[in-house]
Amino acid sequence: MEKKYSRREVLGFGAIAGTTLLGACSSKTGDKAVFPWKYKILDVEKTRQRAYKSYFKGGCMYGVFEAIAGQVGEALGKPYCDFPFELSTYGGGGAALWGTLCGTCNGAAMAIAMFHGKPLCNQLVNEVFSWYEGTALPIFVPAEPDKVKKDYQMPTSKAESTLCHVSVTRWVQAAGKASFSPERAERCARVVADMAGFTAGLLNLTAQDKFTPKNQVSAAANDCLACHAKGKQAPNEPEVVSKMSCATCHPDSHK
Repeated sequence: MEKKYSRREVLGFGAIAGTTLLGACSSKTGDKAVFPWKYKILDVEKTRQRAYKSYFKGGCMYGVFEAIAGQVGEALGKPYCDFPFELSTYGGGGAALWGTLCGTCNGAAMAIAMFHGKPLCNQLVNEVFSWYEGTALPIFVPAEPDKVKKDYQMPTSKAESTLCHVSVTRWVQAAGKASFSPERAERCARVVADMAGFTAGLLNLTAQDKFTPKNQVSAAANDCLACHAKGKQAPNEPEVVSKMSCATCHPDSHK
């Protein structure tokens, strides 16, 4: 008979599920994992650096998720540090290169969900996604770049979307580089660092009871949702399930 496992049991199965990319894992908490995990305040700069390196091991989603959950797992000890962090590698390139939700957003949301349930989880995810949409990235500058020379001046761009293909397209247009160039790979690695650091910062604030929701949805999206959100029942206005910046893909929708 096939055995079905609860979510809680799965979180304690890291050692069975496979060998992780982490080496340091001491026994501190016993044999049973508890969900959600107890968050441990992280050094934001170390998180950025770890995320940057992790990108080259498992991609963008893994880079963000592992940098945050991996560090907390190490602090909590077994069985948390045995969690199969590689499960997040599917999210690279917008999930198996489908160009959908950016892996950095996906990884950040997954990391947040390891520590918080709704509604706080959604508030934190809203904050991260909104920051990603509206911030000129990348900001992080590694001491030793992996894909470019040390003196390379990295162009920045605002994604104005959480979609991978939109984000990458906007950057390659700004940079004048190809989508599969070393420069674009370096750009994504740095965005991974930025997103991991920003998310860790929010989680730190939350752990200190200092988090206040701010940038939940863009002003442009709020304007559209005034008529298009579920329940408004505006005449001849189709309902939309989304919080993304609408005008990025629908600039002339009312002309």
